[in-house]
Amino acid sequence: MEIDFDHQNERVVAVGVDEAPESAAAARYAVQAANNRRLHLLLVHAYLTPNFTIPVDQRTLDASREPAERLVRHVAAQLDLPTTMRILAEVQPRTPASLLLEVAHRVPLLVVGQDHPTWDKRLLFGRVAAYVAQRSDCPVAVVPSGWRVISTGSHHPVVIALEGTSPSRPALHFAFEQAVAEGSRLVALHVTPYRSHQADIDELTAILTELLASWKQDYPDVNADVLVVRGDEEESLVRWSNSAAAVVVERPHRHWWNPWTHSMIGTVLSRTHCPLIIVPKDSTPPR
Repeated sequence: MEIDFDHQNERVVAVGVDEAPESAAAARYAVQAANNRRLHLLLVHAYLTPNFTIPVDQRTLDASREPAERLVRHVAAQLDLPTTMRILAEVQPRTPASLLLEVAHRVPLLVVGQDHPTWDKRLLFGRVAAYVAQRSDCPVAVVPSGWRVISTGSHHPVVIALEGTSPSRPALHFAFEQAVAEGSRLVALHVTPYRSHQADIDELTAILTELLASWKQDYPDVNADVLVVRGDEEESLVRWSNSAAAVVVERPHRHWWNPWTHSMIGTVLSRTHCPLIIVPKDSTPPR
């Protein structure tokens, strides 16, 4: 399988890869996402070089890079690719998070594996998926290790979590485009507290239904429904992730009193059973 390590910038779906099982699942999902969008695939891998205290020649530097390129070739060899899809690779002596955030400036979608680092990896790299997802310029799909390619359709909807009655346009736009790409229906889910009165639920359902009606005019082929339920938002999204093709959420603002690791999305990110796609409020809508 030929891999282009010296590619020029072009429209791709990018995926961070390493030796972890979460990375393999992320790469499989990235192939599906790229194929649905008729794009190519970019494998991104960061590696560390030894701390040289004296000048070294190019052969020594190449020796540090060779295992990284070998790993990328191994990942690529495990993928089932459409015949029209090219594999590009970006391999750099960087930390994973910094390289992925740089790549996020120039791609419509970045895919990463779910965070389950071992203790030594955590000390060295930290939680890459959570860090990248809260800072990326583009939507980030976080894929759990158990994810497998599924047949799309009404049994596996795209679920978007709606906050309030004025959800982010980029998140809604991405969710509808994702439903088109997956060939599935869209469920717009709003979770209200257990103590909510039925009259309030009915009113909110009517407001959100009217909101979605305007979007359906642009996506007449997408079957989209509003679902307002009582309960715990984290548990509801984790439960839906068991059957969803993807769960789409709007990235919240980061505040010092509400750190990412304790936020709703941080919790769902660590427990999701399907790809969780986190969309920045100011991201450019996909085409």
